[in-house]
Amino acid sequence: MKSIIKKYLVTIAVATAIVSCTKNNDAIDVAANTANTAATTFSLNNRVLAAFVIDSSSIPGLPAGTLPAGYNKFRKQLTYDTIASANKPKVYNVGDTVIVLAYVKGDDNAIGKRNINFKFFGIPTFYTSSGNWIKVTTNPPQSPIQAAEDSIRGFAPRSIDVFSTVSRPAIAEITDTLVSIKKVGTGQVNGINNTTYLVQLNYIIPVELSGKLTSINFAVGTGNLKNDLGNVNWNYAFKVR
Repeated sequence: MKSIIKKYLVTIAVATAIVSCTKNNDAIDVAANTANTAATTFSLNNRVLAAFVIDSSSIPGLPAGTLPAGYNKFRKQLTYDTIASANKPKVYNVGDTVIVLAYVKGDDNAIGKRNINFKFFGIPTFYTSSGNWIKVTTNPPQSPIQAAEDSIRGFAPRSIDVFSTVSRPAIAEITDTLVSIKKVGTGQVNGINNTTYLVQLNYIIPVELSGKLTSINFAVGTGNLKNDLGNVNWNYAFKVR
């Protein structure tokens, strides 16, 4: 009899814990959201994540058919192999349209203070040695490609190296022939509202990129955001004939 009572009590305790967890996950911390909104000096660093879409697994839970066809046809990221043809920069012509697909995820208050910036830039003057991405420091990287890959998020291009820029003043849903922004996920983290947006740029390659090896910087803000999660680069993305 004692064994039956003990099992019954344990079952009730587990059920109560599950209900409590579910309730907490669904609850919005109004005070925390209000504090975020009112904060004027609260750092935005690390509150908004910007990233390129690699494949359908980049944003969990996306409904089928959400992603467009033929996006981000650029050199593979995070690989040091430049011999294999699959890892070399893709080659396009002036006038070609390439689809650049990225996403932004973060708490709603921080996202409301950010904007959208795509920058297409060349070999950074921040680096030397025959125009390669090699830092002038001790313990240099083993190769230009390694230097570029290592700076996928820790680098912001200088304005003098930028060929072309496409911007939107706010991160909010919009459908446009050039830039479209779509809300693809919502939720709460520790009671704070957060949202995921899919950002699509239909970029027509301008004559300024003719003959250039081009990298792409996607940032959700202005200024030097090199140490911000809202700043990411696709290094040596493509080349233009």
